[in-house]
Amino acid sequence: MNRALLKSENNHHNTPLNFMEYVYSFWPRGVDLDPCSNSSSIVKAKTKWDGTFGQCGLSIQWVGRVFCNPPYKNEIPKWVKKCVESSYLCECEIILLVPSRTDTRWFNMALEACDSLCLVKGRLKFGEATNAAPFPSAVFYWGDKAEAFGEAFRGLGPIVEVV
Repeated sequence: MNRALLKSENNHHNTPLNFMEYVYSFWPRGVDLDPCSNSSSIVKAKTKWDGTFGQCGLSIQWVGRVFCNPPYKNEIPKWVKKCVESSYLCECEIILLVPSRTDTRWFNMALEACDSLCLVKGRLKFGEATNAAPFPSAVFYWGDKAEAFGEAFRGLGPIVEVV
């Protein structure tokens, strides 16, 4: 078991490098915005918001290709809400990496609003962890390229087309 992921003070789950290969294959021009960055993030984005100096990716308008791997603890619902709102209000595509917690309100809110979903097979190994996470993951997509998202992420797990 990866105890670091279960500790309450560990709120950031740095995105696995091999996971980002799927993102970069889907968006070969790269990520425009990482609203949930931190000092040890490996996500290559043109703009990063990392929470320093009061920066918060929830408080800005999202544009372009947005990759969001939010702090997990109790913060996921507000990031899901931001994804849903931004998908309707802004000119952006969004990929959201979160635990696959199908029994939660926020998961079902994301599912009802997204354009596609990838259910990750197995467990991801986040950041520098030696063991895989104690939870499964899901990748939500909002945008007009759901078919291309499915093609790019199919190797990671089954794709659910939301209708």
